[in-house]
Amino acid sequence: MTTIVTRAYKDLDTAKAVVEALRAEGHPARDMDMFAKGESDLAGKLAAAKVPADAVPAFAKAVEGGKPVVVARAEITPFGAAATAKRVCDSFNPVSVAGTDGDFYLSTVPMSGPAANIRTDHGLIWTSREEIAGRRGYRFSSNFGWKLLSDRKPSEGAIYRGRKLFTEGWFGGLLSSRKPAEGTVKKDHPHMSRAFWPSQLLSERKPAEGTVMKDHPFMSQRFWPAPLLSQR
Repeated sequence: MTTIVTRAYKDLDTAKAVVEALRAEGHPARDMDMFAKGESDLAGKLAAAKVPADAVPAFAKAVEGGKPVVVARAEITPFGAAATAKRVCDSFNPVSVAGTDGDFYLSTVPMSGPAANIRTDHGLIWTSREEIAGRRGYRFSSNFGWKLLSDRKPSEGAIYRGRKLFTEGWFGGLLSSRKPAEGTVKKDHPHMSRAFWPSQLLSERKPAEGTVMKDHPFMSQRFWPAPLLSQR
């Protein structure tokens, strides 16, 4: 993308000062042109300077009316070149030219191959707003003639119908019809341990005699006979 910065000024001295200021900012001389009154083939030279055809008459009229024109072409690189050119040109109080603001943009990317098929008259690729608005069931793939594999319907085998349980699609049924297997529930034993050995519990759910201190108000007296310092 090339930005064409085109400005008209009140006199020749101002236009020359603009050219010098652009050169001081590092703008290449090959990318600048200045046109003053008396130029031969003015329209052709403006067009050669990349001024768009529809803007050439307005700037040619300005030059012929004694308003010199400076054209600065700024490539996409280096970054910021276009902004710098605009800033410099606008700092010298350009005069207005009827019908244009003086900023033009020229694409320098060749449109060939697949890129040449991209429509540039709207912001959507391969579609138009009319197509989308007019067809409720619009599909992007239809632009290429592609047919959907199932016409937007899931394949029959992907949905399980008429079954309460998802696993029945692979097995004939649940192993126990949602009831626990008989051997997994102990119904006749109050203690699970008795299912593995028939012995009784050591104390029938009573603590062992030696684990409870009944004759000492303080547990510490079990280990040494010394009285507590304050007896609470």
